[in-house]
Amino acid sequence: MLKMKNNPKEKFCEAFRSLLSERMFEKITVEDITVRAGLSRSTFYRYFMDKYDIMVQTGFYMDPLPNADYYLGSSVYKKYLEKSCLRLLEFRDYYENIKTVVGQNSFWDAFYETGVETFIKFITGNGKKQISDKEKVAVEIYISGTTWYAWHWIANGFTPSYKVVAEALFDSIPDSIKKYFSES
Repeated sequence: MLKMKNNPKEKFCEAFRSLLSERMFEKITVEDITVRAGLSRSTFYRYFMDKYDIMVQTGFYMDPLPNADYYLGSSVYKKYLEKSCLRLLEFRDYYENIKTVVGQNSFWDAFYETGVETFIKFITGNGKKQISDKEKVAVEIYISGTTWYAWHWIANGFTPSYKVVAEALFDSIPDSIKKYFSES
């Protein structure tokens, strides 16, 4: 989970995650987070804009993205998808409690935006190759579907199994994009 408990940002994230295991996002205040972390409100605002910001940052902190500085092969990406599904299961209390927060400033909005950016880095070797506008649209549609399905999977109690979901997510990558994956 959290590596350095003395780091204020990590203390806030841990406090927020702990609170989410007890109650819904809408019932959590910045004061609740600061009290649980044992830190001041002003310290909170050094790291986060508001409770929506900590929601997004905590989600990505728990599920760090792999280093996209290299060209991913299909076997590496398949393992990444499986690991991501396992992460959703591992922190199921967190994701179950934020699934109802939708729209602007939601975790799902950030999940989509970061997903598009990261996926493009994966297939282009962090910008070493270029993709066409049509391929970028295909990526955006794919990530939109992946984001929706992640929400749906959580809402339906994590069924089917994470392995089935990871395999289906990989298999649903548009053919125009799969050509960018090399075997590794």
